[in-house]
Amino acid sequence: MLETLEQRENAMRDVLRKIESKTDFKEFSDNEKKLAKECYDAKLFEGVVLEQMVSGRIIAEYRHEPRLTLKGVQFIQAKKNQKLQAKKLAEEHANEETERKKDRKYQLLAAVFSGIAASLLALFIQYFDEIISVVFALIQKLR
Repeated sequence: MLETLEQRENAMRDVLRKIESKTDFKEFSDNEKKLAKECYDAKLFEGVVLEQMVSGRIIAEYRHEPRLTLKGVQFIQAKKNQKLQAKKLAEEHANEETERKKDRKYQLLAAVFSGIAASLLALFIQYFDEIISVVFALIQKLR
């Protein structure tokens, strides 16, 4: 017996793949037949009519070559899409983490350079008079 919804859906996908590959219904296990009946009731495939007898036995009557409906194909591909979305989210998260690390480095560098620039500006302002007098003295010597 299938315990979780995910296990049940995976088993239903396996049954649909068997139907898609044209596996004879006689080769299905009892559990697969029950799942095939659920898939049939959900209109995930066509070409085979499945009926459940009063005894619980499921029989198949082939009308034409079995094939998946669009809904069946989408059901099979839903798992692939979920995996792709999960992979994409993981990549985005990794990229965001890398960007955050880069941002932290640039923020640290900006803070250090801002501190250095502020210190140099403070020194320049504090010793402005002396700097001007040294510059004038150099200009006088060069003339």
